[in-house]
Amino acid sequence: MRGILFLIAVLWAQGTTAQGHHAAAYHVDEVGIGVAPVFNMTEEDEPGTALHAHYVHHLGRTTLGLGADVEYVLADHEHTSFMALIQWSPHPYTHLVLAPGLFHATHGPWDPAVHLEAYQDFHWHGMAIGPFMEWAFEPGQQQMELGVHLGVPLGGREVLPQRRHGHHHHGHTVD
Repeated sequence: MRGILFLIAVLWAQGTTAQGHHAAAYHVDEVGIGVAPVFNMTEEDEPGTALHAHYVHHLGRTTLGLGADVEYVLADHEHTSFMALIQWSPHPYTHLVLAPGLFHATHGPWDPAVHLEAYQDFHWHGMAIGPFMEWAFEPGQQQMELGVHLGVPLGGREVLPQRRHGHHHHGHTVD
């Protein structure tokens, strides 16, 4: 567990400092995976492991993206979640996600749930890699995850978003 938390701290620091003042481009379409230890905050269950898969489509030259996310948690509180994904990127390498959707515990009904996520990434060989943190609000429980994600572009197209304040590039497509 300490090794995973150390790796997350190193990746977060790397994502913050290594990017410097370089122009940051988003993948227009991205698929990603993530893995994280999961901690149930409202029950006495042991920690488990969460596996994520997502798709995000960035909207034009904005800092907004829409997509879908599926999560499977292997733990005493085993469950699956299917979520719509709304992503906002206030900084080129920092992303905030609101994900409303459905939660299904093993042998239980489908119930509404909401996940909040923050992640940071840096680009490495055309991929985005970095740490993420998620807080999930599900029927009868809350859980927290700290993990690592890997995003891979689809089609190779990137966009430099237009920013309203400060240093920015006039939105254009990077080939």
